[in-house]
Amino acid sequence: MTMFLKRIAVLMLVLVTVLTSTVLTDLSVEAASAATKETVLYQLPGQAPRSAGDVIQHMSYVFKTANGKIIVIDGGNYSGDGPYLYAFLQKITGKTKPHVDAWFITHPHSDHYGALNWIYDKKVNNITIGTFYCNFPSAEQVNTYYPSSDSTTLNNTIARIESWFPAFKDSNGNTSNFVKVRAIHNNKVTSTFDIDDVHIEVLLTYHDVFWGADNIS
Repeated sequence: MTMFLKRIAVLMLVLVTVLTSTVLTDLSVEAASAATKETVLYQLPGQAPRSAGDVIQHMSYVFKTANGKIIVIDGGNYSGDGPYLYAFLQKITGKTKPHVDAWFITHPHSDHYGALNWIYDKKVNNITIGTFYCNFPSAEQVNTYYPSSDSTTLNNTIARIESWFPAFKDSNGNTSNFVKVRAIHNNKVTSTFDIDDVHIEVLLTYHDVFWGADNIS
């Protein structure tokens, strides 16, 4: 049990989102231009192709609140998902240089952070981002709780993602904010967030899984 916990859940950030007056919808970019006074959650379809014609797994959600604020959760893969997400943000904001108020990254797997990587590489000066929200383990923690065969790659990935944040600017031209979130049961200051009528609670971070690895046999 301990080894299983150590292997599978080093990095996960589990979120629960509570919405008021919310429409849940699947996505086409064309549909995003429809005017609405409700908060809308878009689940973006995968755009990164497999060789067999299917698409690679990913996670990409975008909220547009009734007051026009934009929240991104993950974003998907680099190829395909990255440019698709950027074009979608342009569409729903009506701006060639879109603004994202909050960007949550749940964990450093490429099908979750890859789209942000693409935007960093291609559009870092053509987007503004208010605040990034995430929580990654330290190199020491990765070395302790993750298989040794993967720890170097994972540490390099985390360092690379964290190096992107200072390159982004908010709508005032300042460096985007960064919030290191914690689970709701141990630090409510950085575990619950209200963005217009979207209420987000962080239920689990790697701290909880590490505790389980150390204490559950």
